Amino acid sequence: MTDNGYGLWFLVVFNSLMFIMFAASFFHPQSKRDWRALGGFSAFVVALFTVLLYVYRRLAVREEREVAAEFGPVWARYAAETPRFLPRRGHDRRVAPPAAIPDGVPAPARTRRRGPS
Repeated sequence: MTDNGYGLWFLVVFNSLMFIMFAASFFHPQSKRDWRALGGFSAFVVALFTVLLYVYRRLAVREEREVAAEFGPVWARYAAETPRFLPRRGHDRRVAPPAAIPDGVPAPARTRRRGPS
């Protein structure tokens, strides 16, 4: 995925609306009480979405601190050029070539070789 998944937030909102509409299709609200119950259910879905966003943000910030401690100036340069959650309009999305990473910087754990070379 070349755009880091920024376009997927629309999908989250769309799925929430589809979930509410799916519930309404089975519930068939007719009275005021039924509509209030559906409104309460919709509020629950929106609140759950808000809580998930809050938890995701906290997790992302904590992971950024861990990566900054491991990679130092390389991470600082990357973080300065890359927005955390929302893309910058008109920003050049090209990624720096691997040669731009200075020598002596450890590779991420998932790319390190294991076992004898």
